[in-house]
Amino acid sequence: MNYSQENNTVWYYEVKGKKTGPVNQDILINLIENKTLIGETLIWRKGYGDWNKVQDSELKNFLLNDTPPPLTGAGVDNSVIWILAFAPLLGLIIKIIYAENYGEMSTTDSFCLKFILNSGLAAWDDYKLENAGHKTANFGWVILVPVYLWRRATLTKQSRTYFWIWIVIFILSAQGKS
Repeated sequence: MNYSQENNTVWYYEVKGKKTGPVNQDILINLIENKTLIGETLIWRKGYGDWNKVQDSELKNFLLNDTPPPLTGAGVDNSVIWILAFAPLLGLIIKIIYAENYGEMSTTDSFCLKFILNSGLAAWDDYKLENAGHKTANFGWVILVPVYLWRRATLTKQSRTYFWIWIVIFILSAQGKS
């Protein structure tokens, strides 16, 4: 296919979950070069079986790669994530200290303690990940810490050890309630 044929290719692209188009390839390239569309943006044309990311398409060369990729593996600061991995144990220790000094913590206070401890640490780690170049806006750390831990390990290309530690300690600390 020569350039004049490619120029007439009809493209569609995704914006906020909505299919947009059709546009010709020149318009699509202009949107990419102006950073209206980014590497993660989904695009489609006849001949594609499914939607593809710009960065995985033949148009990836039009992305302006003037920023380095996010840090992964050993380059990611894991100090907060390891504290989060042991958060269920920290919560249990705080409850025990509280009980020794003030009596048993109410169910509501116990839930609030766990929620604030876990989501606060996840938010702190999320902030550190964003500083490392990761886009984590959809991680859902506030509600589901295990989901955050799993997705973080996947994103950073790390072992899921901290996920499994959190799960085991959470289960063990929950059994200690009875």
